[in-house]
Amino acid sequence: MELPTIKKYLGEGWVNNLLNFTKSMQWITEEEKKTPENLKIGYLFLEKIDEIIKKFENIQGFDIWVKETKNSSYKDFQHFLFELMSLENLLNKSDNFKLKPDNLITAKNPEALLTKGDISFYIENTFLDDIPSNISSKVSHLFRKSREKFVGLEGIHFIGAYSFFNYSFGKETYSSELKYLAKVIQEKFKRGNYPHILAFVLVNIYAHHNPVSFKTSFPKNFIIFPNPSKTIPKDFFQNLFEVNEFKFIDEL
Repeated sequence: MELPTIKKYLGEGWVNNLLNFTKSMQWITEEEKKTPENLKIGYLFLEKIDEIIKKFENIQGFDIWVKETKNSSYKDFQHFLFELMSLENLLNKSDNFKLKPDNLITAKNPEALLTKGDISFYIENTFLDDIPSNISSKVSHLFRKSREKFVGLEGIHFIGAYSFFNYSFGKETYSSELKYLAKVIQEKFKRGNYPHILAFVLVNIYAHHNPVSFKTSFPKNFIIFPNPSKTIPKDFFQNLFEVNEFKFIDEL
């Protein structure tokens, strides 16, 4: 496996470490799932990352992203996948897009700055599975991070939490934790004033293998938690996200 784009920007050593880590299957927490088929899917995800990075090569701030990623651990490839595949869905429908923008008011810089029409807002990403605490604490972390990163503008906060989704007989189901997360976020919105948050967006990325064509795709589903105080029309998100499917939390 070559991964030419990752190697170009992050270096051969970084890529070799990433491949060795993937081969070890340490990224799979359940022993029974450490199978050759899931290892193959892991390699396919790496190829997907390599493909997506090319889309960002000419985006302002890409050099800062490269520098930060080089200094991070290759073990965080799930973070890279979640972040890049979330941001990818904003590129084509935005008028201007910048990675790692400077927030002149605070040192807490967000992941991206997006402009659509006469509206500009920040984008932040959090891989929720890596926050070792209960749901209430996770939600408090999300609101606190949003407040710190979105100073001076509004923003959309993408959440990665693959553990919230299950698949049985080819059907997607939601864990009880996801439903509790939704409840806690909605209650926190009702109790406080959060003018800087447009919405939280839960991102689900999974591998879909077609046994007939032997092709594997990576559908992305968004679940949107809009800020109820904003009264944002639903077509605002439809005109913003280029994604396989999205639902609003009240539709689950």
